Order: sequence, then structure tokens, then C-alpha cells
Amino acid sequence: MNMHTEQFKKLIEKQLQGTLTKEEEKVFHEFENKLLKQNENKVFEDDQHRNRIKSDIKSSIARRKKRVLTFKILKAAASIAILFSLASLYFLNNTHNEQQIEIAQNDVKETQYGQKFTLTLSDGTIVKLNSDSRIIYPKKFSGSTREIELEGEAFFDVAHNPDKPFIIKTGDLSTKVLGTSFNIQAYKESKNIEVTLATGKVALYNKNKLTSNLTPSEQASFSKTSGELNIKKVDISKYIEWKEGVLRFENTSLAEASIKLEKWFGVQFKFENDQIKNCHFTGVFKNESLQNILDNISFIKPNITYKFNNDKNVTINGNCTN
Repeated sequence: MNMHTEQFKKLIEKQLQGTLTKEEEKVFHEFENKLLKQNENKVFEDDQHRNRIKSDIKSSIARRKKRVLTFKILKAAASIAILFSLASLYFLNNTHNEQQIEIAQNDVKETQYGQKFTLTLSDGTIVKLNSDSRIIYPKKFSGSTREIELEGEAFFDVAHNPDKPFIIKTGDLSTKVLGTSFNIQAYKESKNIEVTLATGKVALYNKNKLTSNLTPSEQASFSKTSGELNIKKVDISKYIEWKEGVLRFENTSLAEASIKLEKWFGVQFKFENDQIKNCHFTGVFKNESLQNILDNISFIKPNITYKFNNDKNVTINGNCTN
């Protein structure tokens, strides 16, 4: 059973403070019991010995509140297996013959401007990552849940597992599912987090408190500043077609469109004047080049022109009345 270093630190600290949630307590004890069972004859002499160690640890941590915890163990009498438990902290404070614990780290996948990526997680869940996005996920899911973190935009086709809910954390908002398909847009610079459900059912949590449930073709928009959650019916195809190479603009300002185009093509836009930014247009493009898209905008907005300064920089010139 693997556990991320920081996660393990937090669980131990919360366990000693008596602030573990029921879910965290279950994960903690499953973790501890499994490893203790594997090494029960090599770590503690008896229950009294175990309780004495636990008491010593509490006193030791109380004296070291401001010190950064590290996790090491010593080579025990028979070179026992690594033990992630309270006993490891006891050995840390009472021995000298030590070796560094190896803890499996989470994987991180990032896409830059102009990039998209599809990955399959260890449980069979398929994730399509849009440009300028980042996902943190374990190499193998363990415990009672499947948890990942997302910044940016991704479409999820979650493998069904009623015994292990799939949880996507995006800041204060968490999306919990058993097996379904949906889109999440949670870019850092965006004011809102949008969850759009294609199939199945999802539950939304704000700071671990259940806020709402979504049904297919519903979209939840969560305000990062106010915490307000609004739900509406939408045409789901418009929010997931990006994964098929479709760019859609509906009465979109050039300022808004440029942000999407920058991510999509990995370029930067410069406007000759601010007035142009407020020019609105409508268009749908599938697997089109940036030049073709700009040609189309110039066609429907004759007073707008563009110039490629180089492969990565574009200047928009002219004026627009709407």
C-alpha cells in the first residue's frame, strides 16, 4: 500500500491531534494494520510495548512541534520491511543506524499551449487533457477512494467502481463520481470552475460539504470568489467537442477568443488598440489552422486585419463597431 509523503505526514499529525475525519481514519488504520500485520513479530514485543511506543511518540512530537518531520527507519534485527506507522517515528527519534524510506510519488502530466494529451489511469479511467492543463494522479489507486487533482480543462471517462468513488479536486470544489463521463474546466485565471455532465451522475462538494448533484446535460458553474454554485441545462456537445478538434465561438469578443486561441495554438496575440478587443464574432472551426480562422474573422469583420510577426506572435489591427 503506497502513500504520498505529505499525505502520510498530515494523517499522522491529525491522528495525534484527534482531528481525523471518518474517511481519513479508515484509510489511516487500513494502512497501519496492513503493515503491522506484515511485521507484527518484528516491531512490537506485545500490546504493552506498542502502547508505550505510542505514548513516547506523542511526547516526542509535542516537544518538536516546530521541526520538519522526516521519515526514516533503521535496519532492525532482521532487516525488516519498511513500516509506515507510528513505530517509524519512534525509531527515528531513538536510533542512529538509518536508511531513507522510499515512498511512491504521484505522477504529474502537464500540457503546454498548443498541446493536448490523452492518458489512461491505473483503474482504466480515460482522461483527455486540454491545452495549458495539469493533472496530478497516483501510479496506482489505493485506499477507499480514487483521488486526483486538476488545473485547467479535461474530459473524464471514469471506469465504474461502486466501491471506490473517483474524486477530482479543483481548488475548493471537488467532483465525486462512481463511473461516468463529464468535462471540467478549471483554469487558474478563470473566475469560475465549470463541471458539465455527459453521462451518469456526479456529486459536487465545496470544502468537503455536499453542495449539489448533477444529471446529464447539466452544467455547474462555481464561483471561486463567492463560492456560489449555479446549475443550468446545456447542449453538452458544445462543451466536449474540443476533444474532437472543434473550436466554437458564439458572440465571443476577440479578447476572449484570443485567450482560447493562444492556448490552442501556442501563440501570443497583441492588439493595436483596446477597442478591437471588444469586437464580437461567431464561428465554429474543426481542425482548422490558425491562419484559416483569422482569415474567417477578417472576412466577417472587414475592418479587422492580422499580421504574423513570427510563428509565435500575431498582431491584430483595425477597428470594429460590435
